[in-house]
Amino acid sequence: MQRTPIRRWLPAAATALSLAVVAPTQQFTNGSFESWGNSNCDINSAPDGWQKFLGPGLNPGLGVDEGKPTACPHTIPGSVFDGLGYARAYSLPNGGEGISQVVAGFVPGRSYRVRYHYAGSNVYGGTADGYWRSYVDGAPVDTGPTISSQTATWAERTFTFVATAASHTIGFLGFQASPTSSASLAIDAVEISDAAVWAYGAGCSVGSPLTLTANVPLLGASWTLQAGGIEPVGNLAVFWYGDTQLTPPVDLAVIGANGCFGHHNANLGAFVQPVSASTASHAVSVPQAAALQGVALFVQVSAASAATPVGFTTSNGLAGVIGF
Repeated sequence: MQRTPIRRWLPAAATALSLAVVAPTQQFTNGSFESWGNSNCDINSAPDGWQKFLGPGLNPGLGVDEGKPTACPHTIPGSVFDGLGYARAYSLPNGGEGISQVVAGFVPGRSYRVRYHYAGSNVYGGTADGYWRSYVDGAPVDTGPTISSQTATWAERTFTFVATAASHTIGFLGFQASPTSSASLAIDAVEISDAAVWAYGAGCSVGSPLTLTANVPLLGASWTLQAGGIEPVGNLAVFWYGDTQLTPPVDLAVIGANGCFGHHNANLGAFVQPVSASTASHAVSVPQAAALQGVALFVQVSAASAATPVGFTTSNGLAGVIGF
């Protein structure tokens, strides 16, 4: 299966990456914990934009602490992951200190990825092993790896959830994993990716139904598109890429593709792929380039058919938003 670098079909103009950027409407406020009250080294108070999220029975006066090496001397972690500060949690077996935030702008039915970075912390003590648990609307959705409170290097954790409403409360709670002492955990650089893929429109109303599906496009990974229902009258399929969905779609009867429609502007290129057992695939390698996050791509496939005068039919449209 041919793999095509994304740069081959993105326009070469300097503005190319901005043409299809989807401005994310869902994102954490103060996701790197740069703003925190009126002073440095705030203790037992949530960062600006966040709320306290505590384990059961925990004293409501407790809360996460500000970890800022320039103001709160400590050696673990070795540095802040992003910006000047991070949040530190006192962690217990049934859940200790944590934070949560109501985030709006989700589209129900779509999948979203949340990413955070974690380490141990020796600011204000705590020496046991522990882990972060993530929540959506108060329900646990992911448990991170167990680490030592002495872990000085940052690691990355992601989890995915499907939105069921326009807004959700997303929380992070520190847990102690070992039976003695308490754990001291750090968290930083919390963000959301609106990585998504969805079908729209319809294939031709004549001939065999031609379908197009794909996985979610992610930075540094392959985005694989799969066409199905191809008629056995030809051995090639064409994958068309564009940066703009056409609403309403263009009626292709004007070129002899009766009952078929064009669902995007097809300005980013077309790629011919072989057909095997009524299917065809095309994969593109998405570079690990932050500028591509949030870029929306639109794809449609055409294949030979005896059902139209022009000799081909088209599929539904497919939209993909690149995420991390």
